[in-house]
Amino acid sequence: MGLTKSEWCGQAILWSLETGAETRLLLAEFLAIRKVFLALHVDVLQGHRPTEQRIREAIEQAEATKFAMADNRIQAFRSHQSNE
Repeated sequence: MGLTKSEWCGQAILWSLETGAETRLLLAEFLAIRKVFLALHVDVLQGHRPTEQRIREAIEQAEATKFAMADNRIQAFRSHQSNE
């Protein structure tokens, strides 16, 4: 194929990033938990006590965006790797 070892390794890494549904789901769930945690942490830092309603809102927002966040993170990683 005419690739250097470095180029071949880079391509191998990119090919391995073709994420399966399970990996995408796990990343999405992790990012949703992170989003909820950080949103509630910011509330506490601003002096707001997390209410049941606020927790539900944070969860709903995270649920609505978790797959987009995961896809964006995967795409950003792929772009970063292909630029190196």
